[in-house]
Amino acid sequence: MVRSLLNIGAIITLLATGHLSIAQDIHTSIPTAWVPAYLISLTGATNNNLRGGIGYGAQWREYVLPYRTTGVFGDVSLGRNNPDHWMAIGLNIIYDEASPFLKWTKISVQTAFHWYVSNRSSMGVAVGLGYNQRRFQWSDDLWTESQITPNGPVTTLPSQETMNQQNISYIVLQAGLIWLHTTFNEIKIALGTDAAYLNGIKESFIYSQASPKKRIRIRYLAHLEYPLSDFSSIMGTLYGQLQGKATEVLLGLMYQQVFANRYVSGKEKRIGGGIWLRAFRSVAPAIVLGFEQFSLWLSYDVWFASVKNDIGWRGGIEVVARIDYPLGYFNKGSIVCPRF
Repeated sequence: MVRSLLNIGAIITLLATGHLSIAQDIHTSIPTAWVPAYLISLTGATNNNLRGGIGYGAQWREYVLPYRTTGVFGDVSLGRNNPDHWMAIGLNIIYDEASPFLKWTKISVQTAFHWYVSNRSSMGVAVGLGYNQRRFQWSDDLWTESQITPNGPVTTLPSQETMNQQNISYIVLQAGLIWLHTTFNEIKIALGTDAAYLNGIKESFIYSQASPKKRIRIRYLAHLEYPLSDFSSIMGTLYGQLQGKATEVLLGLMYQQVFANRYVSGKEKRIGGGIWLRAFRSVAPAIVLGFEQFSLWLSYDVWFASVKNDIGWRGGIEVVARIDYPLGYFNKGSIVCPRF
């Protein structure tokens, strides 16, 4: 009975805040593994010319509505041998699914232009065009708050809500900015942001709660790579998302050990581990394994006690496989990008 009530609460929360939770929630615990899918300004900001990957994540698996995210992403830098500037193009396809009721496909293409402002700093601007398709299937298993009685849900009662169009598509406009810098003691820094213009009305599932004021979504990143030696480093990351009055923040701290330097042997092996904190909700231990151009990222969310009281201790696993491949040689000294 308790589990049933919790599942009902989850459904109500999803419906009542659909215009926030879907657009606002960051559906990853390791955003740097998905570069550039979760920040388009990082398109072309890479230590190699070609980058691509595939990822899978699951959230809220204790509910009847587990949230699953699957995606493919990638970018390619053009003209990295140029001593002054280079361009890049990227493609991201993200598919979100909450049980059989809600499915969301997000496709975006972007292009970026980067240029060196010094031999240790570069700037980049990016623009993107996205296509979002939302599919929502109403079911007798879904109820609104007005349909819940002391004897249980009664679907014949009026929902007191006007449901928005169930299957819609719309265009998303995006723009971003990134600054990369390497200090004289080889500390690498990345500061970036992007903004997306969404259709706040069409994003909402409940029409009466739709608001045109929630059309702008802002994402931001602050990333630092501090070298402990030629073969080890610590990386700290702040990643966040704002939309309307809602916000979410991820904090990451990772240690990385390299066993063979690519600039010496051309064959790098690395292993890393650390932890990501999803502010006010969960903590996610994470590891990364790398061999030459391939890397595998794994994380598992562990919910805080306040969340555990609602959904139990069962967290969500996330797996990302990525390739970072050099299409052509460029001088090590021109690399100002941290390792993502």
